[in-house]
Amino acid sequence: MGRRKIEMKRIENSKQRELTFSKRRASLFKKANELSILCEADVAVVVSSNGKLFDYASSSAKKILLRYKKCLEWQKNPAGAPKPVIDPGVDEVEVRKEEVKELKSNQVRLLGKEIADMDFQERCTAEGKLAEGIIWVKQRKEQLLLHQIDEAMMQGQHGAATKICRDRLSIINPTLSN
Repeated sequence: MGRRKIEMKRIENSKQRELTFSKRRASLFKKANELSILCEADVAVVVSSNGKLFDYASSSAKKILLRYKKCLEWQKNPAGAPKPVIDPGVDEVEVRKEEVKELKSNQVRLLGKEIADMDFQERCTAEGKLAEGIIWVKQRKEQLLLHQIDEAMMQGQHGAATKICRDRLSIINPTLSN
């Protein structure tokens, strides 16, 4: 059962439109998160619907938008023009302090502390980041294990490679080691 092609036009049913917006917004934010993790990119997405703003930022949205604004100003002025004043009200030190504060807050939340004040979307985002982090740790652990086994096999130490496998299996699942 395949998906049917959706005609790109406004959805007339308001409930269906809201549901579609919610699902597609979540998918967009998930893709933005994946892009930031896979490519180590700073990503900020802002979406507005019915007067409500929704945003996702891989790091500080304020920092990303400030860089974006600087880039726009730089593109508008020729190379020989004087450097534009980006925002005299924004102190770079204050921006960095805010960034550190936000990072510490995110760290505490990802450790499972102080999540009572998080709304549903923030909890879903945190859950997604944790799940991707666990996958990354598992993949890295597997790479290291395979590297150790390959090294032992290349050195002709088949017994050592077998021992590495058994040791790792006993750590993962103690019932499998016997």
